[in-house]
Amino acid sequence: MAQYDEASKYIMLGNAESILRHFLNEPDLRVLSRLDTALPTLQMRYGDSTWKVQMNGTEAISHTEFQVHDSQPIPMPFRLIGYHGFLVCEHQLPVCCTVVYMHPRAGRQDPSLYEYEFKNGHAFRLRYTVLRLIDLDGQAVLALQQPGLMPFTPLMRRPETMTAAQWLRECIDATTSLPIVTEHRHDLMAVLRIFSKISYDDALIAESISRDMMQQSDFLAQYVEEEIRPVREKIRVEERERARVEIEVETERAHEQGFQQGEKNGAIETILGFLGVRFHPTAVRTLKPLLETIEDPGQLKQLGAAAAEAQSLEMFLESLGEHMQ
Repeated sequence: MAQYDEASKYIMLGNAESILRHFLNEPDLRVLSRLDTALPTLQMRYGDSTWKVQMNGTEAISHTEFQVHDSQPIPMPFRLIGYHGFLVCEHQLPVCCTVVYMHPRAGRQDPSLYEYEFKNGHAFRLRYTVLRLIDLDGQAVLALQQPGLMPFTPLMRRPETMTAAQWLRECIDATTSLPIVTEHRHDLMAVLRIFSKISYDDALIAESISRDMMQQSDFLAQYVEEEIRPVREKIRVEERERARVEIEVETERAHEQGFQQGEKNGAIETILGFLGVRFHPTAVRTLKPLLETIEDPGQLKQLGAAAAEAQSLEMFLESLGEHMQ
């Protein structure tokens, strides 16, 4: 789900104020600063979007968690307890947590609350906002013409009179007609396309969004680079492993060939040694090129025995001739 996390974080960067105003139903909300989302636990975790804001004149921390499906294996209330506790400790301000469920079937069972009471008066209570995009009136959001909200609209409730394909087309048309700079519009379309994959068929998305517009998005280029980097690294690792195996195979083959050649040379020298002590050394050495043409170790072994038993050089040449045929 990394693609949706990155797209959510990206769209929040330039549009946090308008998005938070709508999601939190706080028209006067002001974003003061973006906060570091790394949570230093035993296992490093990251909150999706965390901002210092001002609501009704009071400073607070807004933490928004974008969730495609229901949280597994750790239920959402327990995840938010970790985020909430860290943020309160770190900033000593009220924390407003919101979970935005993106898939139409997600978030139905989220209680938006965790609480307990224990003996001796120990108690804890955390309430947070659950926002299911499918429950929002998409047509009303389109009418706002807020750029940051546009990529989410295909996942919102469509008019009953529209099919899914018609609604996707309506969201695309509304986004492309926004009075904003071209580069920003292309980035919005790139994020809209990524979010649409949650609920729409790839073929329908491809028909509805032009490839040229997607290719001009700076965010998409960055996103694609991030997506393919692990693939490139995997290919490099596989190539290195393949090269290592090939080197080992070639080394083993060369070692085996060298060993076999050494055995062959040793057998030939043994034959020449047997013959050389009994017959004319110069005549014996002329046999070496003929012996080198024999590749079968078994034949060289037999010729070694023949050399040891030969009563004359002519008798050995007869044996050699038989093996040369």
